[in-house]
Amino acid sequence: MNIRHNIKYISLFISLFLMMSFVAPQTASAVSESSIALSADSASVARKKLKEKEKEAAKKARKTERYEKKRAKKQAKELKNREKKAEKARKEIAKYEAKMAALQPQRVYLFGGGINFLDSVAFVTDLQYLDSLYIEPDGELRESYAYSGQLKFYLESTYELHDETCAVYYEVKEKKAQKRFEKMKAKLRKRGYFIHPVLKESFQFTNASKKEEEGTFSGQ
Repeated sequence: MNIRHNIKYISLFISLFLMMSFVAPQTASAVSESSIALSADSASVARKKLKEKEKEAAKKARKTERYEKKRAKKQAKELKNREKKAEKARKEIAKYEAKMAALQPQRVYLFGGGINFLDSVAFVTDLQYLDSLYIEPDGELRESYAYSGQLKFYLESTYELHDETCAVYYEVKEKKAQKRFEKMKAKLRKRGYFIHPVLKESFQFTNASKKEEEGTFSGQ
C-alpha cells in the first residue's frame, strides 16, 4: 500500500516538474518581449522630446534673428536721422553766421515802461530813437536787457522805486513804433493804470554797445 502510494506521489511530482519546465521558458520569453517593447517606447518618447526641443531652439533662433535685424534697421534709421539733424543744424548755424556778418547798424525807435503789479501807476518813457543799434537775425534788439536796465536804474535813483518791472519795446520804422506806443498806453489805461510820463528831458536811452566799449555801466 505504501509503495503504491509513494509511486503515485512520485508520478505527480514528475508531472509537475515537466509542466514547470515547459511553462518557464514561455514566461521568460514573454517578459523579455515586454521589456524590449518598453525600451522601444522609451526611445521613441526620448526622440520625440529631443525633436521638440530642437524645434523650439530653432524657433527661438529665428525669433532672435528677426529681432536683431529689426534692431539693426532701427539703429541705422536713428543714425541717419541724427546725421540729417546735425547737417540741418550746421546749415542753420552757417546761415545765422552769414546773417550776423551782414548785419548793419541802424536807427531804432524805442520806448520803455515800468510797473509794479501791486501799484496802479505805470511809468512810460517818451518815444525815442537811437542810431547805430543792431537787430539780430531773429528780430531781437541786441542787448535789449541793457535798455530796460537803464530805465530801472532811473526809477530807482529818481523815485526810489525798487520793485518796478521794466521792459523796452522797439521798432525799426517810426510809424510802426508810434502805433505800438499808443496801443500800449491805451492797454494800460484799460487795465486801470495811471500813466506817469517819463519825459526826454529827464531820461534818455543811451547806446548800450558804446557804453560797454567805453567801460561804463549801461544802466547809468
